[in-house]
Amino acid sequence: MLGPSCAELEALIEHEIAQGRRRLVFDLSTLTAMDSTGLGRFIDAHQKLEELGGELRIAGAAGSVREMLRVTKLDTVFSLYPTVQAASA
Repeated sequence: MLGPSCAELEALIEHEIAQGRRRLVFDLSTLTAMDSTGLGRFIDAHQKLEELGGELRIAGAAGSVREMLRVTKLDTVFSLYPTVQAASA
């Protein structure tokens, strides 16, 4: 998540919030690994959205990504869903 990918994610989140979106769903189904910087971006987004009365939802987290969320106890903070469709409902 360091480098251009991190900056791109941060810019996307800021853009969506600036457009008035208060509920964001992130599809992590193809993500095979994430570092602490990536976790930090999701934590920041969660806090910003929560302050605005919104919500961040994560769909499709599996394998080591899901395990990282469990070990850090972020699976109790973020709303996790098996699919984007379920998260969007």
